[in-house]
Amino acid sequence: MATYNGFGSTLGGNSSPNDNSSYVFGLTFKVTQPNMQLDGFRIYVAASAGQSTAPEDFALWIPSSSTSGSYVAGSKVTSGTFVNGWNFIPCNTPIPLTSGTTYTAVKSVNKGGVGFLFAYNLVTSYFAAGNPGAAGIVNGPLTIFSSSSGSNPNPFNNAQQIFIGGPDDVIANYPDNSFLDTWYGMDVQVSNIAAARTPDFMPFFP
Repeated sequence: MATYNGFGSTLGGNSSPNDNSSYVFGLTFKVTQPNMQLDGFRIYVAASAGQSTAPEDFALWIPSSSTSGSYVAGSKVTSGTFVNGWNFIPCNTPIPLTSGTTYTAVKSVNKGGVGFLFAYNLVTSYFAAGNPGAAGIVNGPLTIFSSSSGSNPNPFNNAQQIFIGGPDDVIANYPDNSFLDTWYGMDVQVSNIAAARTPDFMPFFP
């Protein structure tokens, strides 16, 4: 079974200025071959002082426009406590993906409320024209789209990576805003669906 992600093992980011808002961030992607599944979500935590390592929620959506979509039932999962660097948050059960369909992986930020300073990971303009994500990211059957200003935007031609401020419910709130084509440290992991194993021999009953 082959496994694919968008950002490899070394690409990180920088901690943002402190914020006191809650958000839902979203990363749009697709797979380009059948029999693929979403294994889970990845998040990069910068080693900067002040970035929270508290658990957050993750989920999967299917967008229907640049501002709305449908939550994939059963896809919500809550992480454990993060460590610095890359963290993998597995789905409760791997989620089958349809080739060519656009998906949005979402995560909460500052889960549990507002009222205190909070830092999160970002790389400004990563997906914009002239920058590393200008053509999106393609790793085998996984495509993470570029921004609308890049050469490989999603079918709804909106930005990458998207967010919504205020609410942090990953089931109820689809992110539909953007800021300078910023990457917020999100990634996904997909793999081939394991084929059913054929027994090595068939018993014979006379």
